[in-house]
Amino acid sequence: MRILGRVLGVWVGVAVSGAQAFSASGDVYRAGVLQVQEMKSKIMLSSSGGPHDRPNTGRNYIMARGCPGRILVFSSNGNEGKKTSNSTGSRAFVFLPCTSEPTLEKRADDRIVMKMGSGHEVVFSPVTGRIESISGATFEEKPVPTMKNEGGIRIKPTSGMIIDGGWLMGENPFSKMNRSSTLLGPKGASCAVSNSKFLQITGTKYDREYQFIGKGSNQVLKRNLKSACPKMNFYPWDLLEAQRSASPAQAASRVDAAK
Repeated sequence: MRILGRVLGVWVGVAVSGAQAFSASGDVYRAGVLQVQEMKSKIMLSSSGGPHDRPNTGRNYIMARGCPGRILVFSSNGNEGKKTSNSTGSRAFVFLPCTSEPTLEKRADDRIVMKMGSGHEVVFSPVTGRIESISGATFEEKPVPTMKNEGGIRIKPTSGMIIDGGWLMGENPFSKMNRSSTLLGPKGASCAVSNSKFLQITGTKYDREYQFIGKGSNQVLKRNLKSACPKMNFYPWDLLEAQRSASPAQAASRVDAAK
């Protein structure tokens, strides 16, 4: 089955099958049941395994290159032949603050690690094809994605901050400027933010794509989010940014100054 989804600003074809590996153009390699495809603007990870036997059901994880660090979780519920808008959906997450280029690592034990620009590391199991751990965050991943459980994935930060773009059937939730995302902080802190506050649509009517206002600049994104969420505590952002950009002594001084 081939699914077309509005993924990270461009149309991408994704082949999904419960027992058949993901395949598309670009450099592709395997790690257990995981398959990785590296492309110019993104890295796509899919699984040919899992704890279920429903064909054409699964998730693809797409990590965008460059800041801010984004992961799009693209899910299919296995309804072969159904419209994309009824059988697929996606949820988008932005890990903040982004202080370096996101990278991918394949460990000696075949675990795949998406290293976000914020320092959060998303580790995937080569045995189950699912998320095994996320540093600086808690997560919930249902074994089988459905439209009712909205893809079955939730991520909340314990360090730094995360923008949760929410769930949208058939499309990338960040492609809709009239939608709202949720800015999440540690200990349950949250704030609803209109996508138009930090995203913009570029291109022509027939070749539209979304971009982060300020082209991924940490300071521009932070300023826009602070304006939209004046009561939100950005100390977790400041702390993680200081820890990643300075020596321990400098970090402590910068964090104290940011309080």
